[in-house]
Amino acid sequence: MATIRLGLHSTHESAEKIAGIGAVLDGILPEPDYLDFFGRSLLAGPYHFPEDGSILAPANASNWHTFFDSAGSVGVQSGGILAQTTRSQLGKIAERYGSRIVFGERRVGSRGTWVPVILASPSGIKRERVIEFRDKVKTSVFRFDYST
Repeated sequence: MATIRLGLHSTHESAEKIAGIGAVLDGILPEPDYLDFFGRSLLAGPYHFPEDGSILAPANASNWHTFFDSAGSVGVQSGGILAQTTRSQLGKIAERYGSRIVFGERRVGSRGTWVPVILASPSGIKRERVIEFRDKVKTSVFRFDYST
């Protein structure tokens, strides 16, 4: 099995560039050296979805592809296909934690690099499930390889 380096960025600016960290992400994610080092990147973060059921503000629509929305408002759009098993698993996670989950990709930087994004709404989240998850993470062993 091949190892892939994953650059995981967890931020409130995962869905859209707002200010400082968004500018940093726009700068580093498309850089050739960054892309050579990390085989993949993922932006992850919380997002307060608009009350109208949409995913993002219309101004961001051209910089976003949605592959999964647990609210059921979006199926597969242009830009790629998400396997049915992956959609099923994301749906189970959304149900278990009581959170709306959206998976897609957004364009970052002046080069227009597409980066996968997973968003979760904090509204309606089941606190006891989060505590249970946190406790499992605390007792898990993670291997991090910082060698280059």
